[in-house]
Amino acid sequence: MRTLLTALLCCLASAVGAVPFGGVFLDTGLGARAAGMGGAVSATTDGPAAVLYNPAGLAARRARNLLASYQPLSLNRSRASLAGSINVRGPLAFGAAWLHAGVDGLRARNGSGEVIEGGIDDGEDAFLFGLGINATPQLQLGLAVKIIDQRIDAPQGSSTANGRAVDLGLRYRLGESTVIGVAARNLLDKLSWSVTRPSAQTSTSEEALMSALAAGVTHRWRGSIEAAADAELLDVGDSCQLRVHAGIEARVNDLLTLRTGVHRMGDADGFGLPAFGLTVRPMRLESVQLHYAWVADDLDAGGRALLTLSSRF
Repeated sequence: MRTLLTALLCCLASAVGAVPFGGVFLDTGLGARAAGMGGAVSATTDGPAAVLYNPAGLAARRARNLLASYQPLSLNRSRASLAGSINVRGPLAFGAAWLHAGVDGLRARNGSGEVIEGGIDDGEDAFLFGLGINATPQLQLGLAVKIIDQRIDAPQGSSTANGRAVDLGLRYRLGESTVIGVAARNLLDKLSWSVTRPSAQTSTSEEALMSALAAGVTHRWRGSIEAAADAELLDVGDSCQLRVHAGIEARVNDLLTLRTGVHRMGDADGFGLPAFGLTVRPMRLESVQLHYAWVADDLDAGGRALLTLSSRF
């Protein structure tokens, strides 16, 4: 597995191949609720997490909101995020988020495949800023800007990348129980690499981010059961690929909510990647919530566990 990660980082550094790998760490998501719902997020997500999935959802939740997440991962990998949104009065809502992913201590090899002294460290950060607006009581529109920074440190040289992308979103409520969401992600995208070779020479290249068009629907029964589904069309270079996400959650009582779902039906091995999650509201308060989710991993690196603390005030 460590060899696989090393190979992937080398591909990122050289920016070769038709498939856009830039910013792929964003695919691990923001917040445990989205993960536990199987990634069916275009219509379900509101508040801080909407800045990543569908910025129109920023305008769907009132008050001030904070969200902090951490993913303990195997193989020296780390994943953390922090997000916030504000929508106190009027039609406008604002959101911002920071997402970090990294891996340390990968084996470094030379061109002959021999292990050399030192290791490879990779760090990736994304900063997102979003705006949502209530165009009508039923319709929300949104826009988000992503700024991406990536660093790969190796014994024989280092690589850095800077990039940006724009997301657009729409959210429309049909009646009291059904919501439709549409999001176009990673538009006007670019990731610029600067690679320092062992000879101290520097080369530059550009890489695309994976653009996606997502459409989703969610429906709530009796205020306690919500089911959602998303379809995503991914631009993978020379072709497009369709994948589907689905999830369902049930509010058991004022203390507990349970959810389960399936990620990436269509591009993951088998039927997809199963997920489950829960939300606990201490003292039965909506203002502070603890979220947990587990998602299967198709890289044979063990499942991903997510822990999230959210607050509304």
